[in-house]
Amino acid sequence: MSYYKHNDKKTGDGLTLADWNNLSKAMAGNQGLTLATGADDKISIGLKTPKNKLDVEGGVAIGATYSGTDAAPENGLLVQGKVGIGTTDPKIHLAIGDNDTGLQQQGDGELAIYTHNAERVCIKSNGYVSIKKELDVDGYLYGGHIKSYGGLEVAKDLSVDGNIKASGTLSVDGTSNNYIQGNVGIGTTSPKSKLSINAGQNDGVKMLGFCEDDTEDNFYFEGNFNGYGEKGNWLTMKDWNNNKLMTWRGDGNVGIGTSSPSEKLHIKGSSTAKNPVLLIDPSEWDSSGDYGELRFGDSNHYVRAGHTQGMNIYDSDSITLESKNGDITLKGENYYFEGMENIGDYKNVQYNSSTGQLGYDNSSARYKENIQPLQDDFQKLLAIQPKTYTRPGKPDRWEIGFLAEDFDALGLKPLLSYDEEGLPDSVNYRKLTLYLLELIKGHEQRIADTEKRIRN
Repeated sequence: MSYYKHNDKKTGDGLTLADWNNLSKAMAGNQGLTLATGADDKISIGLKTPKNKLDVEGGVAIGATYSGTDAAPENGLLVQGKVGIGTTDPKIHLAIGDNDTGLQQQGDGELAIYTHNAERVCIKSNGYVSIKKELDVDGYLYGGHIKSYGGLEVAKDLSVDGNIKASGTLSVDGTSNNYIQGNVGIGTTSPKSKLSINAGQNDGVKMLGFCEDDTEDNFYFEGNFNGYGEKGNWLTMKDWNNNKLMTWRGDGNVGIGTSSPSEKLHIKGSSTAKNPVLLIDPSEWDSSGDYGELRFGDSNHYVRAGHTQGMNIYDSDSITLESKNGDITLKGENYYFEGMENIGDYKNVQYNSSTGQLGYDNSSARYKENIQPLQDDFQKLLAIQPKTYTRPGKPDRWEIGFLAEDFDALGLKPLLSYDEEGLPDSVNYRKLTLYLLELIKGHEQRIADTEKRIRN
């Protein structure tokens, strides 16, 4: 390669290379070296036929630290300072388009993508990719470990072989299905279940909510966690108005309508007394034979309600109705007792139609007040005519007896029972013996008087 020195009025003395190409316009001076000043001029280093303005065959080092000190990689480039593409004032290591958008090395083995001089995405040395704001993917996203400090929004598919970590918002949108093969942890980095929520030992913390909009939860779970299997551990489902719907407690008790269940199942009704506390609604309830059943232990102990058969309480052993401090009331138009046996002569049963009370009668003066001799015209009883009759709907079954109206017409009211409207209802056949006894006593007295007159 030959060179020569010449004088230039503009740049001063310099060096002109003119062996391979016509570089008559090249200039050198104390301001530097200018080559290929013409529009079609091309310069090459390491080869004779350049195709571009500047072709370099081999490595290039730029910067005071690298130049003359470090060898560039084969056919590579060493740059000491910042690089700008499309900008004259790069603020980061590689600025593209403007001075603060591009790539920035964050540390050993870490590379970040910057916009507006702020980190948006960072590739960590361990292979994790962190996102400082939101990641909006309108397509498919596949990855190992994904960690978002801001938000992660995926419009189509998100496939992750490792972990997803979001310190900000994780939003998955779209109409297709989303699959997570491993466990999901909220508040924990080591979930033990498909969905593990770590609320810490907090009293009344909201755990999981369900809503139809972004204003308020329609339903949510609230819990307190302190140890294992204790009464202090509980999980309560509430509605938007903070009403307690259902509670699961650490000791195994479950409450419906109460947050302090005292038994394995504790149901508390609403403030309206007429609302049912427990409703058993069979799937079929529209024809004879359909029924709902509540069993205790096995099929030998149950309470059954039939569609047309009424209520049935069944037990293979025995049934006891007991009220320690109150009454037991049975209401209905008819009462049927099956399986009654002849047990002998015990106390008789009495029924109070006005109160519905069952009891027995007694004869001891200890239970009576205002005792006086019975005064009445007992002879009126002889005017009563017995009748024979049938009952409604049973024309073939004939009975005998008296009519209460006949007793009432004769004024024999002590021998009658009256209904709620004051109408004569039934004859007390047992009390007839009192009147008959007085008739017999009168008859005996008349016989004695007749015999006395005959003797005299």
